Amino acid sequence: MEMGIEGSRVRFGVFEVDRQARELRKSGIRIKLEGQPFEVLAALLDKPGQVVTRGELQARVWPEGTFVDFDKSLTKAINRIRVALGDSAETPRFIETLSRRGYRFIAPVEPIQPQREAAAGPVAALPEEKRPLAGVSPSRVPLRVATVIAITMVLLTAAGVVLWRHFRIRPLRSLAVLPFADLSKAPDREYFVDGMTEALITDLAQISQLRVISRTSVMQYKHTTKPLPVIGRELNVDAIVEGAVVSSGNRVRVTAQLLEAATDRHVWAGTYERDLADVLILQNELATAITREIRAKLSSAEQQRFAQVRRVSPAAYEAYLRGRHLLGTRRGNEYARAAEYLEQAVSLQPDYAAAYAALAEYYVLLLAHQRAPRPVPLEEGVRKVKAAARRALEIDPSLGEAHTSLGHMHTLVEWNWPAAEQELRKAVELSPNFATGHAYLGFFLALMGRFEEAISELERAHELDPLSPILNVQLGHPYLWSRRYHQAIEHYQKALEIDPAHTYAWQFLGEAYEGLGRYGDALRAFAQENVTRGVLPARTDLGWHGFWEARLQIMERQRIAGQEVRDEEAAYVCARLGKADRMFYWLERAVQEHEDAPARIKWDKVFDPFRSDPRFTGLLQRMALAPLPPAPAAARRGVH
Repeated sequence: MEMGIEGSRVRFGVFEVDRQARELRKSGIRIKLEGQPFEVLAALLDKPGQVVTRGELQARVWPEGTFVDFDKSLTKAINRIRVALGDSAETPRFIETLSRRGYRFIAPVEPIQPQREAAAGPVAALPEEKRPLAGVSPSRVPLRVATVIAITMVLLTAAGVVLWRHFRIRPLRSLAVLPFADLSKAPDREYFVDGMTEALITDLAQISQLRVISRTSVMQYKHTTKPLPVIGRELNVDAIVEGAVVSSGNRVRVTAQLLEAATDRHVWAGTYERDLADVLILQNELATAITREIRAKLSSAEQQRFAQVRRVSPAAYEAYLRGRHLLGTRRGNEYARAAEYLEQAVSLQPDYAAAYAALAEYYVLLLAHQRAPRPVPLEEGVRKVKAAARRALEIDPSLGEAHTSLGHMHTLVEWNWPAAEQELRKAVELSPNFATGHAYLGFFLALMGRFEEAISELERAHELDPLSPILNVQLGHPYLWSRRYHQAIEHYQKALEIDPAHTYAWQFLGEAYEGLGRYGDALRAFAQENVTRGVLPARTDLGWHGFWEARLQIMERQRIAGQEVRDEEAAYVCARLGKADRMFYWLERAVQEHEDAPARIKWDKVFDPFRSDPRFTGLLQRMALAPLPPAPAAARRGVH
């Protein structure tokens, strides 16, 4: 191997390369870089500041007779080097690309001289003033001095490394894991790679000292070309994790790197490879390495959670990932198939806590958001939620997600308010970075009329999942129900900026405008809500009363045609038309079926004219809700 710089060891910045040992070190810590990438780096370091042509690299690293795609292999090797060094092709600090020519190492490189041992020989007589004290062996003095110097050097070096690691970047207190890249290129493996991303988010989210962005927001950056500093500003995070997954047979390899978001500066990189049966151990190792790198201080409970890692059957893990992927779609048949995969996962591995927690989530959402006739009867659904969640907690008591499902079921289905608060409080205590847990707790508190507490929890959820349209909608609810309509409108409009076709954002935006008496704006929002539902909208030029009369006629035609019409929606239409008997008929049906909306009738302004009716008070009592004081006379005058 020719060497433009004398010696096998060289230094550049905080990096050292030992060409003889074939090692790359960063501040004394070895970084994995082997094979062709190391050979390419060594070739560039042999000629610092000079162009190393593609032909030279091919002749040295891929000599004649090597049957590979040279261009692809070289590009991959350069990328691996840049990941290891934290370098960038756009703003290089180490390796500069010269289009169609080759590459040049542009950082200063210096040799590391080997320490030479003193030549052996007789000890010269010391001058009188430099002779050792009486009783002390002359041969011991140099040894003692050398030992002290060596120890001092070691301590200073160690202290220097620690200080460098401490001050190299500002403290990292918030983090986003971007969707991992799939390097396997196998068909139908999106669920696997997305599952690995979600698993790392879930592991890191256990750390109370760290704010970790939820899956919903980071998945919007899948295949993005945005620079990391832009993503960091949009998500308001200090650091970003990027990674790639390669799976082949029963082996899986994950490569990840941690970068400072504001500067795109490389902080750490690592590669982990294990059998699929040990994939949970791999995920734990990766999360632990990142935790150590960002210097997050773990509580004793968090340390215990990280220490408890189980093996998982590869088949059960595959079924779980498929089920979770389909559960996240919330789409028709795919959503129903999620339960099949999750049931398969727990059948293959009866102690799979995460799969039981996902099953509980599936059933509670099925109960809360499916109208009669339900695919699962109410009593059976409640039993399935409790059985799955409690089994998950028997296996792993630290699963906040299971407590979240129980709390959400108590809120929307059973109206068991004390149990709901107990479960939801436990959920956010165990999983402080689980946005859904904070969102459900905030919704519960809003239903209880504890609006400021609700806003605090929902704002926390929004910090964890800033690009979620539904969280912006939910954040508007405590403002809407406490009659602060302008603030509610701000949040519903933010949701529509993220998703212009979000049905509930249009619905509640209409209600907020209605509260302000801006009926024209309200009608336009309600009409757009119907469009997003796929329903023929009533005409907005008919006026307030005419709009709702036309809407009621459309609903009647839908019911006659056998189409689903929500009981609660019919009740709201009748309330706006002043049709009290019909309104109570539909509200009674909604309460009987335990639909997800009846509990909020306590707060909605549309029911103000009916609060003194004993039928209204009776409905609230059946939901264990205390009634509001009767509405002022102005509110009882009827419709507009």
